[in-house]
Amino acid sequence: MENLPEYLELYESRFMRYHQAIDDFDILFRMVPDPELTAGEEFEYVFSFFEEYEEYAGKEVAITAKHQDTEDTVKLAEPRVRSEEEMERLEVSVTLPEGGFWTFEVSLDGKVYWDVEIFVSNP
Repeated sequence: MENLPEYLELYESRFMRYHQAIDDFDILFRMVPDPELTAGEEFEYVFSFFEEYEEYAGKEVAITAKHQDTEDTVKLAEPRVRSEEEMERLEVSVTLPEGGFWTFEVSLDGKVYWDVEIFVSNP
């Protein structure tokens, strides 16, 4: 069990699907959705932010998901100032009401910081 962190990191990098927000070859954040992601069921999403914490310190961080066709919006994380530990691994749970392409937007102090797109299957 002492090698568990290394094993989990290897597993995530090789077998888990994740989405990244990249700016000029710098990873801003990575989002890992549940691999069984299906509309109408609650799932967990993990966001990991890679910039120095100073980028986020003292700013309200919020996350929303917006359906690309219907423009329905779901809040994943309410706006609030988050700790350095939270920004390293921010876990949120949510149920997306319908399948299709969704844009997950991360906002800092009410301004869109960056986004990623994911596909959600219908049941």
